[in-house]
Amino acid sequence: MQNGQASRSGDTLPPSNTPNSYASSGKDRSTRSQESLRSSPENHCVFGHFSTRRVSPRRACDIQIQEAVEEVVSSMGRLQRGIARHKLLDKNHTYESFQILIDGDSLTMRINHRDYELELGAPPVEASGIEGGTVLTQATVSRRTLTQTFRTSQGLRRHKIHFGTDGTAFLEVSIESERLPKAVRYRLPYARH
Repeated sequence: MQNGQASRSGDTLPPSNTPNSYASSGKDRSTRSQESLRSSPENHCVFGHFSTRRVSPRRACDIQIQEAVEEVVSSMGRLQRGIARHKLLDKNHTYESFQILIDGDSLTMRINHRDYELELGAPPVEASGIEGGTVLTQATVSRRTLTQTFRTSQGLRRHKIHFGTDGTAFLEVSIESERLPKAVRYRLPYARH
């Protein structure tokens, strides 16, 4: 607690029993460092637990993803269209919630009970992807926007999370590949718990 204020639910990342997909920074994640982060006006907006539940039903978010995929694959040949649609929909899901902690130059993001740790602004690092395989990944923060990039031999995926001053956030996803006629793009709304 800081300045006599109670800690809000969801402001900390509880210990996880799942292995990290990204190389751990090894930095101390003590309560004191979390409290100093909370008092930093620059990073306060990217600290907490965000969910779609308060702003948009999961089904509405899933429809946005499906429409974005259809827009891209509709110009492909029939066989290619079916394969591309299946792969894109299989790898693009609505995250009902996520948690973020930025501690100095270290970012920890929890999605689907898995922790992802990166050093902010560092060169891309090799990591194991959610579905196995190797990805080059990188994260940066600037002006209320967290940007994560994931590069594989098949293309580039970019997440931009824009944080509002009112507790809202928008996740913008773009997926680029030589096999696609254009990038898949969609935007999902979130709100702080």
